[in-house]
Amino acid sequence: MKAQAALCCWIEGERRAPSASPAGKPSRVVVASSADLRQAVHNRAFRADLLNELSVLTLNLPPLRERKDDIIPLTEKWLAARAAVLGKTAKELSPAARDKLLDHDWPGNFRELQTVIERALIVEELPVIAAPSVIFADRPRVNDHMNAVADAFARFRSEQGRPLTLAQLECAYLVWLLELTGGNRTAASRLLGVSYPTIMKKIVDYRIDFNAIAARGRLTP
Repeated sequence: MKAQAALCCWIEGERRAPSASPAGKPSRVVVASSADLRQAVHNRAFRADLLNELSVLTLNLPPLRERKDDIIPLTEKWLAARAAVLGKTAKELSPAARDKLLDHDWPGNFRELQTVIERALIVEELPVIAAPSVIFADRPRVNDHMNAVADAFARFRSEQGRPLTLAQLECAYLVWLLELTGGNRTAASRLLGVSYPTIMKKIVDYRIDFNAIAARGRLTP
């Protein structure tokens, strides 16, 4: 709330004296949110005065699942942009990959699209992105997720007599991530948001056979 109050005061000051800005020109504030800010005001999680300051011109953009015609153009633009940043050759989408993107309901909206496309760009080694390289993150319901975690702990406890350690959980997660990327350690490090040396150290520490994981990935249809 302190940050919101400070932003509100700054906007008010800019309206009174726009020439006082460092650039000597009026400032322009553009804000985007996927949250219902009016509901947030009702829940006292967002300041009403700040919402009024930001609501000079409001544009409501439908979610990506309601704009199917935009999915492929946005994908192609993002592919070219991220390929340049990652130092990779720009890739095209196969017809099957296009269909897979269009069939998805995109609960994570544009941010999910960005993540899926960057993942495909990292994982796919050929010039054309095939459908198997378009990987969506699982989004299990909270209750299903908690039940799965409880079942995993129960199974391990029955076998070992104690719950999983953090090291065992980390090892299991890293194995799953390597399987997701077909043993590609660079892709795994990017998806995890850590450096390549960190991934390599974990693989050595946990004695993970990433070559076997990669071989299984190549055998998977």
